[in-house]
Amino acid sequence: GVDAGVASQPPTVPVVPAQAQRVTAHRISPMILAEQWVANYPPLPVRRTPVITYPQGVVVNFQECASALGPVVVANEPHRARLVPLIESGNLVRETLQVYAACDRDGNGYLNWNNGEIRSFLSSIFRQQGLHPPSEQQMYHLYSRFDMDRNAALDARECICLADALLRTVFFPAPPPPQVPVPVHLAPASRV
Repeated sequence: GVDAGVASQPPTVPVVPAQAQRVTAHRISPMILAEQWVANYPPLPVRRTPVITYPQGVVVNFQECASALGPVVVANEPHRARLVPLIESGNLVRETLQVYAACDRDGNGYLNWNNGEIRSFLSSIFRQQGLHPPSEQQMYHLYSRFDMDRNAALDARECICLADALLRTVFFPAPPPPQVPVPVHLAPASRV
């Protein structure tokens, strides 16, 4: 039979956890969120902006992240003069949005880490600019900050923000000082 106590209670409204609401809101139109972010991209100077809080609440300290990208920073140093103005003008995030659209083959507004879509997206941006891309481990270091719900996927805006953070990290550090050989004179050990 039917329990009369259950039937007499008022109907309840299903409660959607906050995390699920976030995902649902992004599913409405991830590309529109990305396009809006790109359209409103602030022209922040690379060297004078050590920290950015991205729309998802991800805080990236470029100086701290740069240490994990040391070899990539050095390898891409010759491109600094060309890339920093592209980053600061917003032109690079506009190009990044185009790369994203090409990488999102199924058009669902998300790229996945586990199937290689995010790594391919990031590598494509670096290659398109003639840069040395970071290794998978180096990409993961920043990617993991953006995958806040740990579902191994990022929506379009998160991907664009991740790419911006990665590029700003690579070009944030001051250029390395020129290496001047220091003469070293080793005196023979004296015998006592």
